[in-house]
Amino acid sequence: MKSRIVFFYAGIVLSALALAGYAYQDAGGRLNVKVDEEYKVCNCETCDCLTVSSVAGKCGCGNDLVTAKVTKVEKNTAYFKAAAWSKDRPFNMVGKYVCACGPTCSCKTISQKPGKCGCGSDLKMVGKESQ
Repeated sequence: MKSRIVFFYAGIVLSALALAGYAYQDAGGRLNVKVDEEYKVCNCETCDCLTVSSVAGKCGCGNDLVTAKVTKVEKNTAYFKAAAWSKDRPFNMVGKYVCACGPTCSCKTISQKPGKCGCGSDLKMVGKESQ
């Protein structure tokens, strides 16, 4: 009887972790964001790394991420506005690179370039197995 209860609760916990991972980042590297949510994003005006994360760190080009709020979401593009920016900036929400930690990691990092995640893990190319 006790083993059934343990397996039941273990199944619930594992299912919740799997769903939590899916909610923020699907297998294709898509980050699901909503208007008014805050993220850390690349601050470069001409950079093409377009890094988005829920934790502080550096983008694929090596600059510090800044806090920005989602102002609009259209298909695979989210528009972010940081305090120092004069206008919203578009970011692709389908990353070519994602955090390699997996669905239990809360950093939710995507990027168009390789680099390090704010949690310290290397970003991995979408579709590639962890090495």
